[in-house]
Amino acid sequence: MQRILIASAETDFARGLAAALKRAGYPEPAVTGDMSRALEILRRGRVTDMIVDLELQTGDGLALIAAIAAEGFRVRVLVVTALYSSVIDRSLQEQGVACALRKPVSVETVCRALDLLPAVYPRLGADPDSAVRRMLIGLHVPPKLDGMLYLFVGARGVMLDPDEPLRITKDLYPKIARQMGVRPAAVESGMRYALARAWEADNDGAWRRFCAETGASEARPSTSDFLRMAAIWLRKHPDGGFV
Repeated sequence: MQRILIASAETDFARGLAAALKRAGYPEPAVTGDMSRALEILRRGRVTDMIVDLELQTGDGLALIAAIAAEGFRVRVLVVTALYSSVIDRSLQEQGVACALRKPVSVETVCRALDLLPAVYPRLGADPDSAVRRMLIGLHVPPKLDGMLYLFVGARGVMLDPDEPLRITKDLYPKIARQMGVRPAAVESGMRYALARAWEADNDGAWRRFCAETGASEARPSTSDFLRMAAIWLRKHPDGGFV
């Protein structure tokens, strides 16, 4: 059974989110703003999904995520944060966090992201989504951006239906927008921004390899070009292609 733990310094936000999740049919989440208390709950072994605010009342979210990794808890983590820096991005990636949202964020968006966690975290979910996640992380897509989720859903779609015509504007953007409760324009701009950040963060030649193996020029791709490249890459690398 799914069990959710919310760790946040913002009591009103955490309680409001817990109430919304319960109304949506989830088991009532546990809520705490204390890092030590969160770890105590995790050690009971019942938590499957965790929503972590990087700002806690005692301790901090990054330290909590590091402790989760160090103790080997099998839990899917969704980060929500108002904090932002390249150091935080890198730390989240190193700890294996694949899904993060930047505040301000609505309760509805958090709920939709939570619904995607079983797919984004293949260790506790199902393949072939592990390949998509590994590809995006390997290409340095920042996990804390909304565009990461949009790219994940889009790349998963082209991987699962490689023979379908890739009608980005007419089909894919509206489909993702409906799933995430946003406008199609927000999906496109979120993808574009996430790709721009990932391109700028490339320091190991990952994008050069990605472009070479998909027959693309070494220039930052548009969102539609990226998804076409992703379809080719994932056919060649069903495991995602990056370690």
